[in-house]
Amino acid sequence: MPTIANVFVATDPGNPEPGARHCWATLRAIVDSSRASEGQARSNLGSGARVRTWLGASLLALALLAMAAPAAHAQGSRKDDMVFGPAGHPVVGASIRVCQPTATGTPCSPLAAVYTDATLTTPAPNPFPTDGIGNYHFYAPADRYTIQISGPGLVGTTTYPDVILPRMFPQADQAATFQLSR
Repeated sequence: MPTIANVFVATDPGNPEPGARHCWATLRAIVDSSRASEGQARSNLGSGARVRTWLGASLLALALLAMAAPAAHAQGSRKDDMVFGPAGHPVVGASIRVCQPTATGTPCSPLAAVYTDATLTTPAPNPFPTDGIGNYHFYAPADRYTIQISGPGLVGTTTYPDVILPRMFPQADQAATFQLSR
């Protein structure tokens, strides 16, 4: 069976363009190939076989789009935690400040960009409060941060330097290669 395409999907969340662009180019080549062989398919195949060929090519195109979709957006790491007061009870409404690793002072500055979603598309307020049971979470690019916590029921401001949000996906030099054939 002839090989239709070798598809390279980039997994670098920081620079998804090359992989997404290559997937689109590969899809375009598959569609052009299907159109070129359509005349031969009409002469050699019955109506049902043409439908199956078209359906197979459509499913292949959808599968390639699905593989490229995660690479089309930046990916963030999630930080989840809970704030407890001196008596060991959760603190409602404590103020959480997320700062860049080089931040200094109290309150710390400069602030880091935080988000409400893993694709890092919806900015979140910073600082922000803990919820009704002392929980907080945010998304941010994989990096090192300084977190400061203050508020009612807490003694002063607590600073946590070097809070690390790990990379959630493979490095830029790691990629997935798929070979498709029919």
